[in-house]
Amino acid sequence: MARPSDPRHQNSIGFGTPMSCPTSCGAQKTGCLSRFRRSSGGATAVEFALVMPLFILVFIEILQGGLYVFCYAALEKATADSSRTIMIGALTDTASTANGFRSAVVCRNLIA
Repeated sequence: MARPSDPRHQNSIGFGTPMSCPTSCGAQKTGCLSRFRRSSGGATAVEFALVMPLFILVFIEILQGGLYVFCYAALEKATADSSRTIMIGALTDTASTANGFRSAVVCRNLIA
């Protein structure tokens, strides 16, 4: 590791005198700005912070879409089985009331 007295590190941050940009010197001010633009330290973290919320939103949207399709298929199956039971007349005595039909036919076909 280089020593603080190393001339290569005299103007870098943390060693020697800190680099300053006085407002009176336009050339040195543009030098500071170009040094800031060239610096790539932390660029990956910034890119990650910008892109990660998008990935999380896409992942959550995929899960929501899958849940929607699953619930739709379960409700479609319960409706089809219930209507088939009514059409063929396979109702028992316990299913003659609305609550009995709901527990015997509809709830049996729904996925809990």
